[in-house]
Amino acid sequence: MLRRKAIVKVIVPRVGHVHDNIIVYTDDYLSHIAKYIDSSLHSKLSSFLVGNNLMSFSMKFLEDNASFNESEIDQMIAQGVLRKDNFMSLTPNVSTDDATTSCLWLSSPIIGFIRSNVDEAEKVVIRLLRKGKYKEMLEKKLEEQYKSMLGSKLGAKLLPWRYIMLELYHRGKIRTIKSPRGTVIRLTD
Repeated sequence: MLRRKAIVKVIVPRVGHVHDNIIVYTDDYLSHIAKYIDSSLHSKLSSFLVGNNLMSFSMKFLEDNASFNESEIDQMIAQGVLRKDNFMSLTPNVSTDDATTSCLWLSSPIIGFIRSNVDEAEKVVIRLLRKGKYKEMLEKKLEEQYKSMLGSKLGAKLLPWRYIMLELYHRGKIRTIKSPRGTVIRLTD
């Protein structure tokens, strides 16, 4: 219902070959992308998005119904606001003739960067736990090894340790055990 009223948007970021859907409020999405595109393009995109509930569309649809020209669409693709993909559109406004060549999806700038850093950090933590005896390690020792391993590679872009642990915990990859020496992180698989 919220999507039908255009209050929320479903955006489709992609990292590699993984497709996810993220639900955001339209107002939040528009304020976020304002940093990445110029104000005239932003106002044109705002009026288009507020007026409909579409997730994907063809370039022709944008040109005909929202009066975007090709260079404006290319700018939004370059800035990460739109994402061009080759999989079939789920909305009726993309014909089968051009759906596989010019299907555009709403996306979010920088989300791919964050997702790839989260994935890389998770792989490092899991690799460190697999090396440990019984596939477990004290949290403080694990955090030190994580920071030394990834700190030189990512520098200031290192994600907060607590965020990585919560992500792994909620995905069922790790569990925590309280011990007299501190919290122990154990791999579940």
